[in-house]
Amino acid sequence: MLVGTAITASHLPWARVLAASFAEQHPDAPPVAVLVVDDVHGVVDGAGEPFELLRPADVGIDDAELHRRGAMYQPMELAGSTRALLLATLLERAGGGPVAFADADVLVCGSLDPVAEQVAREGIVLSPHLLAPPARPEPIEQGLLLAGSYNCGFLGVAGEAGARFTRWWAGHLERDCISDQPGGLFVSQRWLDLAPGLFGVANLADPGTNVTVHNLGARVIAEGPAIDGAPLRLLHVGGDFDPRAGAWPRLATSPVAAELLEDYARRLIAAGHVAPAAPYGFAAASDGTVLEPWVRRAVRAALLDGDPAPDPFASGAAFTEWLADAPEPPASRWALALRAYRRDIAAAFPAVPGADAPRFVRWLGIQEEIPIPARFAPPEIELDEERAAREVGEHMAALDSARQRAEAEAETLRAALATAEGARDADRAALAALRSNRALRASQAGRRALNKLLRR
Repeated sequence: MLVGTAITASHLPWARVLAASFAEQHPDAPPVAVLVVDDVHGVVDGAGEPFELLRPADVGIDDAELHRRGAMYQPMELAGSTRALLLATLLERAGGGPVAFADADVLVCGSLDPVAEQVAREGIVLSPHLLAPPARPEPIEQGLLLAGSYNCGFLGVAGEAGARFTRWWAGHLERDCISDQPGGLFVSQRWLDLAPGLFGVANLADPGTNVTVHNLGARVIAEGPAIDGAPLRLLHVGGDFDPRAGAWPRLATSPVAAELLEDYARRLIAAGHVAPAAPYGFAAASDGTVLEPWVRRAVRAALLDGDPAPDPFASGAAFTEWLADAPEPPASRWALALRAYRRDIAAAFPAVPGADAPRFVRWLGIQEEIPIPARFAPPEIELDEERAAREVGEHMAALDSARQRAEAEAETLRAALATAEGARDADRAALAALRSNRALRASQAGRRALNKLLRR
């Protein structure tokens, strides 16, 4: 089975560990294919690496498309957007598979041959986050409603079914591989929830392949290593694992788990793990303008609207001028992108453009939370101190009035509740008296009937 992963250059040490551990378990298999998506200066050299180095062009992404994705996607998003294309490339190489994608932060601990057999048999095999319902409702279930039912850190495809699936997935990841859980997207992962209904998929139900450091506490791990009675095949450690941090041993729930994590830490350090990691190759435009998350969303929105921004990496000052432009004066496109990205800011200034635009621009000029580059800042605004003080006073008065109304309403509610409780108590007393009176009358009637019977 061919295996591949997609990374930014910052995750080269993780990819080395993945590739080396795969080779240990499958010495006769081709090396893991590692797609490095942001090596814009060509400094990553595949010579001497335990993997096969792939470039974006190897999976069908030309420079123009790479620049578009590099401009609108953050590191995890860019790497995620190439997963389906990488699988399709490996599938073509393998003549129909089976092939698999594995996150770079996976340690191969056992043979994947049973997994390859299932993939070849089923066509599409996905890894569910949960293999059985928890004993009681847990927060993780609600979290998975946002993150997705399946973990795209490992999946396999084969045959025509796999080819159709990868074409569909690649089409969505081209522009919609963003992390926006309130908007229903979580990079490449949430799309997998649609796959069972569209294609029919098989679950990778082997407990030895759905192991993460975050669910070790709920699993029975033993020598072998074995997990829940099955051979441990894949340990998904997580890209935030820091072998030097000193906090990771708390994840070890048994001597076997501790040994696994200690081994992974040693491997990662030996593979060149450093802190801080290599910077993102698409962190800034060619003139040094930092591509903030909200700038990337504006680039994506313009692309989806059919009026793309200038190429940040090849257009010189044109991209910066595009950001400084004010399509809704006097706020720059950079500032409007910030408002659109931050839901709290958009809620505070809902009518932009419109009635809230002056307040929004005034806020931009006085807020200190977000540094605004001078070329994107709003024009200087003359602040009338007397007017500003009056506005603040009016705002505080409105808050006090609202608070007083709320307290009055609460007091009214408390009084109504007390009255209702009093009425309820009175009703209960009346009911008890009525029952007692009825019982008394019934008792008296019973005695009269008995006396009549005795007199006979």
